[in-house]
Amino acid sequence: MDYLKACVRNVAPDTQPPICTHNMVDDVFDPVLNEIRRCQLFNSKADRVKVIFHAEFLSPSSPVLPMGYDEFVNGCHLGVFPSAYEPWGYTPAECAIMGVPSVTTNLSGFGCFIADFVPDPDDYGIFIINRKSQSIEQAVEQLTCYLHRFTQQTQTERGQQRRKTELLRRVLDWRTLGVAYTKARCTAIQIHTGVVDQPPKKSTKNSFKLKLSPRGKKVAPTT
Repeated sequence: MDYLKACVRNVAPDTQPPICTHNMVDDVFDPVLNEIRRCQLFNSKADRVKVIFHAEFLSPSSPVLPMGYDEFVNGCHLGVFPSAYEPWGYTPAECAIMGVPSVTTNLSGFGCFIADFVPDPDDYGIFIINRKSQSIEQAVEQLTCYLHRFTQQTQTERGQQRRKTELLRRVLDWRTLGVAYTKARCTAIQIHTGVVDQPPKKSTKNSFKLKLSPRGKKVAPTT
């Protein structure tokens, strides 16, 4: 392994690696690239944060990054989605299903759902930033604390947290969440047409509940 690393160093170019994987049209006006320029994150050796801006949907047939979305997410340590607004927000939910911890906010449907149904979300790898009742500066500080604390975890601790995050897939199963969608659709039809469309009864087999441990701190979603 040391020999391979030495070979890589020997053939590495002297120039800085590019930020973007594609040649962007009118890159001067691209908001993502302009923000990267503002922060001066140019992938120099001194930069503690390296950036790879992949300006394309993931696809196994891509010649640049040939992998599917699930493969990419599963290979990440953490998903960061500090949205100012999301009706639901599928990306952190997709991370949770694959056991990847994520950062979300209480201005997203997913963040509010987890806050309501999962005591101590941090313990299960869902870090919820308060963007309702604090300033942007305070939210940024909270995000910074989450990220710094996450980087302090050992490999063993990250593995343990991923296994606990995977437990949430039972709560996020469509057979559970779909009941609320069906109910909302029936309510909308009734308001618009006056026709009462009764949703199918929720099966007790697919319902879920959250059991607290004897200490009252840890949650175990069960079906």
